[in-house]
Amino acid sequence: MFMASSEIIRYKGKQFTVVEVVREVKNRLVKRDLVRRADGVVVVAVDEEKNVILLREFCAGAPYPVLSLPGGKVTSNSASAAREALRELREETGLVASELIPLHKTYFAPSIMERRLYIFLARGLKKARIMRAKRDTDILEVVRMPINQAIKLLRKDFVTDSTTLGYILLARLKMRRDCARAHEVSYSYFRCRWHTGQASTSKTQIPRHKEIPTERRNRNQNGYILCI
Repeated sequence: MFMASSEIIRYKGKQFTVVEVVREVKNRLVKRDLVRRADGVVVVAVDEEKNVILLREFCAGAPYPVLSLPGGKVTSNSASAAREALRELREETGLVASELIPLHKTYFAPSIMERRLYIFLARGLKKARIMRAKRDTDILEVVRMPINQAIKLLRKDFVTDSTTLGYILLARLKMRRDCARAHEVSYSYFRCRWHTGQASTSKTQIPRHKEIPTERRNRNQNGYILCI
């Protein structure tokens, strides 16, 4: 662990603080400017029709709206991350989730910023009884899009930020593994895609005794369509 020798506050605003820190690294002192911002949550919300929920929003650093995922800051501590994720999902999209699955914990731009992110997969989506708060004027539109179509779109230049595509890919990998596990098929053999309500498998890669019965291809015991 790198120990901080000294800190000087250079700027303090509503969203973040900039400090100059001096830390000891391999017996030498290193000076850096560091942005301090509250930890955050990001939610990859996927409905039963295999759509991912995106936000088209205004960002001051981009000349036009970009696509991103629901999320926000953790107001207290990491133990409240799941609660904050559900709150942000409801406020920004007007949706509630019956299932929230932790996907990943990561640093956000650690070379210049002191911030941790908690990533979640949300499923079992329904409209909230109370409409989302109109607190965030940066959100211009809530967009539902098939997850594979979204991945194809987000691969284009300057459509999204540097993290959204990666989190959606991580969620899709999680759902693919769950799908393979639910059907008792090795993931290395499992190949399925999201089409209109049907999963497609490659028989050349799945042994005959491991082929998935038609009635089990689309939904698991909770009723979610997982094959993607």
